[in-house]
Parts: sequence; C-alpha cells; structure tokens
Amino acid sequence: MGFSKFSVISAISCLCFVSSAEAVYSTVQERIAAAPEISQSSGELSINDLRAKSRAITVKIMAGETWGSGIIIEGRGQLYTVLTNAHVLRIGDNYRIQTPDGRTYSGRLSRNDNFNDDDLATINFQSRRNYAISPQLPNHL
Repeated sequence: MGFSKFSVISAISCLCFVSSAEAVYSTVQERIAAAPEISQSSGELSINDLRAKSRAITVKIMAGETWGSGIIIEGRGQLYTVLTNAHVLRIGDNYRIQTPDGRTYSGRLSRNDNFNDDDLATINFQSRRNYAISPQLPNHL
C-alpha cells in the first residue's frame, strides 16, 4: 500500500479524532472497539458510517503530558501496528497507546519503516483483545 493511501485514511481518522476525542474514549464507545474488522464495501459510506469506522481504528498516542493520534493498520496475533505522523513520536520516548475502548498499552517504536520525508511513522503495541484494523484503500486513490 502506498504512502499516499495511508496519508488519506490517516488524515480522515485524525480529523475525526480531533473533532470527537471525548466521544471516542468514553465508555459508551466500547462497542465500537469490539468490531472484529472493518470490511471494505464497494458502495459509498455515509458520514455516520465513516465516523464510526474511523473511531474504531483511531488510537491516542501519549508521552508525558502531550499526545497525538494514529490509526491501527495491522494486527498479527497480539501485535498491533499503528500509523501516525513522525512528529507525534518526537514528543517523548515512553509511549502509551489508548485504544477506542479506553484501555492503555505500552507502545514500542517500529524501526524498520522508511517513510523518507513523509512525516509518517509506526508504533506497535500488544493486546489480547481484538481491535478493528484500517481497510486497504482502492488502488486508484
């Protein structure tokens, strides 16, 4: 998947996250995080569907008193990978990742990704819970 595709979905998720951060992390939203996986359909999504799907994959990345956001792009067993902006990971080195259900996990930087100057980076966390994963975007984007 090209970086421009990640950038598009990351921007959508981040905008959704910023505009409704409190709703994402309230206990009312626990059912969103329980979604097993987001499937990509051929039809267009409504704004409400897009919001719900974005909330399900968006996480909060914290270091000290500062934070940023990212989206879950991969889950392999208990290891999840989050795509975020590189400047978010410059805020510290003791990362905590808060998932849509309000749970917090230790984050570990992924050192094997090379995004050049695209201001993108990945961070990992482990969980036995099932979290929604970002769908792949169509190749024409």
